[in-house]
Parts: sequence; structure tokens; C-alpha cells
Amino acid sequence: MPSPTLHRPAVPVALPCIVLGRLARIAALAALPFLAVPATAAPADCELALHFAKVVAEHGQRAADSQNYVYAGDEASAARIPSIDAYRFARTCPCPDALRPLLDAQDAAARSNASFNATGAQQYGQDIRKKANEAVAALSACVARNPAPSASPAPK
Repeated sequence: MPSPTLHRPAVPVALPCIVLGRLARIAALAALPFLAVPATAAPADCELALHFAKVVAEHGQRAADSQNYVYAGDEASAARIPSIDAYRFARTCPCPDALRPLLDAQDAAARSNASFNATGAQQYGQDIRKKANEAVAALSACVARNPAPSASPAPK
């Protein structure tokens, strides 16, 4: 004869769901301030995003100009980390036009390892450079709209 405890759990089934549901809500509320993007970005974030986007464009240019397969592939794949940094800083900057080209440059840099000849690496470099230059143009417009405050004190 089977034991009655096999058919009836010691803890009601709904109780873990309720507790886990509350814990999930508490965890989400605790993480919310870290996930929220500030309403006004510091102009330094826009300038850093512009700097990293220019670095990505330089990597793409070097990859596109190189005749050496290894060097072109290395330069194209080296553009990935600066493009991630540029995207991170551009996200806090009020410049949504720069986000898509930076993501595209990041994808092209990640895929550049799939090229098996100099022409393929050069084409990835051209794509990276093109997307990074689009992001540089968008970020430059954003920096021009939101200039950084001057460090010198105002005249009296």
C-alpha cells in the first residue's frame, strides 16, 4: 500500500510559487535603479562615446587599407571592444541615432573572424568604418547640441 505522503506534498504547491513570486518582485525592484538610464546625460558621456566611435573607425580604416590578411583580420576584430564601449556611453547620451550604427559595427567586428582571406577582412573593415563614421556624425551632432560646461569660472 502506498504511503499517503507520496500523493500529498508536505508544503502546499502554491506556497513556493507565492514566495518565489515575491522574491522575484523584490529582486526586480532592487535592480531597477541600476537598470534605469539617467534622464540627462553628462556631456562627458557623449564625448567618450564620440572618442570610442572614432577609435572604431580607425580600426576599420586600418583593416580596410591593409593587404596583410592577418593584420586586417586583427584590426577588424579589435574594433569590437571599443564599439561596445562607444555603445555603452552613447546609450546614456541623448543620441539614439548613433546606437544602431554602433551595434552594426560591433556585429561586423564580431563576424570578421569568419573571413578566410584578405579581401574578406578588408570588406569587414570597410563595413566597420562606414558604420563607425555614421555613429561619429550622429554623436558629433549630439555633442554640438549639448556642449560640455566650460571649466573656467564665469566672469564677474
